[in-house]
Amino acid sequence: SRDEVQAAPDLVPDGTVIVSLDVLADSEQRIATHLADLFEDPTLVESVMRSGVVEEHYRATYRHLVTLDSARASYASMFGTLAELDHPALFHCTAGKDRTGWAAVALLTLLGVDSDTVTSDYLSSTRPVIESFRVVFERFEEAGGDPEVLIPVFAVTESYLSAAQETVRDEFGGIEGWFREGLGLDDSTLSALRSRLLA
Repeated sequence: SRDEVQAAPDLVPDGTVIVSLDVLADSEQRIATHLADLFEDPTLVESVMRSGVVEEHYRATYRHLVTLDSARASYASMFGTLAELDHPALFHCTAGKDRTGWAAVALLTLLGVDSDTVTSDYLSSTRPVIESFRVVFERFEEAGGDPEVLIPVFAVTESYLSAAQETVRDEFGGIEGWFREGLGLDDSTLSALRSRLLA
């Protein structure tokens, strides 16, 4: 999002082209938790976290990654650009697990990677993301909270991923349908993605 880009701009080598895509611009709720709020009243936060509302929020967000106009436009731009590149590219979001995770899952699935490998790759994000936000867990504990309740915010789960995959099947008949109908990418673009990224 614009706020995320302003708060933590990428530091990249000269000559790098930065393309910012606000996947969830049309969402009324944002993935990113206002981290400062976690430390105001850890008891209240714990109560909310233990209610299951966080998990349902993420499942809804993953459905939005498939259906929101802003998500479809952003992913269409991203995959269309990747199809045209003849040099390396990096894609990421703030945590590198949800918006980025779905992009990686969708791309690997389109390329024909088996579902077990795709899921394993996606789930491997949890540990490094939690480590990168370790200071948040520590500050929450220092404020009197149980850091374990924060895990659903910073982890990825099969239920999150399933929400997106089921939406793709229900709305578009499968990943090919999502790329073609959902993102509006044509045969030549999909062929270019495959030829550039498969060996």
